[in-house]
Amino acid sequence: MSEAEWLAATDPKPMVEFLVETASNRKLLLFCLACCRRVERLILNWPSASLVDVLEQLADGRANPASVPERVHSKWEPEPYTNQLGPTLFDCADAVLEAAFRPCTDRLEETSDGSMRKAGGPTAVVHYFEVLGFEQSATVSPLVHDLHDIFGNPFQPIVLDPNWLTSTVVALANGIYDENAFDQMPILADALQDAGCDNEDVLGHCRSEGPHVRGCWVIDQLLRKH
Repeated sequence: MSEAEWLAATDPKPMVEFLVETASNRKLLLFCLACCRRVERLILNWPSASLVDVLEQLADGRANPASVPERVHSKWEPEPYTNQLGPTLFDCADAVLEAAFRPCTDRLEETSDGSMRKAGGPTAVVHYFEVLGFEQSATVSPLVHDLHDIFGNPFQPIVLDPNWLTSTVVALANGIYDENAFDQMPILADALQDAGCDNEDVLGHCRSEGPHVRGCWVIDQLLRKH
């Protein structure tokens, strides 16, 4: 994949195929979990929001693996949820969850065999979202937006000036990350500008409509996460 293809992409599949060879397991896991949050909106009485929260913390090494239910260690076994759009959605949504949670099992077991990069993690998530039909009503897949938000432009990584990392900027970035308070991104842009940041990519991303998710490349850069 070239830089021009990345920036103009409307289909997430080639983007993920490119990323699984280069991106960190943490970033790939957060992408999978962002996909889970999209599925959550389509399933009624889904009790696993807290589970996604725990897995996001696990990606950052801030959760105790013992706090993750046993079913994640073995096989995702969905509860009898009700859904809004029929059995096809029900089946596919569960498949997305399973595909996203499978790499978490590998992380819990602290394997080092590159399992996140095998089919069954982000690659399977993208496949199931295609089956769900998300792309049918949008010119650009919503997963492309998530990929751009999490990975930015991997062909032109931006190195932030340490002078931008004022106590205000760092405090705002930590608060946004910890609380999923991405509505405060424009406030962060103002703080960065006050600190001397004039990078249009950074400021523009903070002031964009988003959506932003945990793993957002600007927040990760400010907090030195990879």
